[in-house]
Amino acid sequence: MQLSTQKLKQVRGNKGWSQEVLAKASGLSLRTIQRIESEGNTSAESALALASALEVSPNQLQSSENPIEVNWTRRKIMHRLIALIVVLSSIFTLFNLAATPLNYGNKVVFFFLVTYVATITIVTFGVEGLVKSIKGLKYLFASDIVGGQPGTTFGFDLQQANKFLLRLWCHSFFSRGSSHP
Repeated sequence: MQLSTQKLKQVRGNKGWSQEVLAKASGLSLRTIQRIESEGNTSAESALALASALEVSPNQLQSSENPIEVNWTRRKIMHRLIALIVVLSSIFTLFNLAATPLNYGNKVVFFFLVTYVATITIVTFGVEGLVKSIKGLKYLFASDIVGGQPGTTFGFDLQQANKFLLRLWCHSFFSRGSSHP
């Protein structure tokens, strides 16, 4: 269960209670109160104990939004950003080889880009991978990021797609260079 850390701290503060007092009143350990106030994750039993001690409804303590779970560190984000730059550079290179920069806004080129990315994703991960990729786009615009399995899976899928595209780009770049005198 996800509790709003701000709401919990506010209700506790309104009563003038310290974390120690709340721990005694709820029957939970001080460490549990500290963890809940910092992370917001708790069991239903602990949430009920807190709500009872604070004399509020458990719904009043619940987080109003469901956080998107991602297991990314700053280092992983920077690696993904670099990989994204490499992928975008390879797509730009493909466009540069196929068309002049004035044609980039063309509907046909846009359709080619979308089809190209979808095809590469299907070839690499299958149709399920394409569906996961489309669903995973919401992580790009996430405001709440906490650890969890969906983010780990998305990060792994993105990493594998980036490796594949980098290999494809290197292969096409070097094979193009060797075929010309």
